Amino acid sequence: MDDVDIVEEEKLPNYSVALSLVDFIPVILFYITTIVIARKLRIYHNVGGILFFCGGSIMFISGVLQVFYKLLIAISEKKVAFLHSQFKFCMMIGLVLIIISIIISQSKINWGKVFRYIFRVPCIYFAITAIAACLAMFIFMFTLDSNKLSTNWIEEGTNVFFQSSLALLAINESRME
Repeated sequence: MDDVDIVEEEKLPNYSVALSLVDFIPVILFYITTIVIARKLRIYHNVGGILFFCGGSIMFISGVLQVFYKLLIAISEKKVAFLHSQFKFCMMIGLVLIIISIIISQSKINWGKVFRYIFRVPCIYFAITAIAACLAMFIFMFTLDSNKLSTNWIEEGTNVFFQSSLALLAINESRME
């Protein structure tokens, strides 16, 4: 036989154009949350606020590239490996920067005041719904088949709900003094 490698075609994930576009919503909401928290953090610790913003921005860009990956699959049924492979790596870098920003800023943050605001109305409602949505997404990882389009819609809807709750929590908490 020839020296030709036969490569079995990889099954593409099941994304629709509509689902791919809806995937932009939590990415944008995450960035809004990042900006709100970074601005507030910068008041207490300049470098911490900048690192938080940089970490969140890296995660935002990574999320946008992941949305483009899904959109290209939905439109052209082609994978662009870079758009997908960068996601975990960039998310990890962004998360590490956010964690570092909190660690170096933690002595300047009045955590008691932060939690008092979180446990006030309306922030408590946003915190509870964010925690519930986060828990639901964790459960979905083990119970739903992510190859099904209906599952992707459930997961995306839950993510929109989670990011909306988190953004509203951050916005409301940042207005309290």
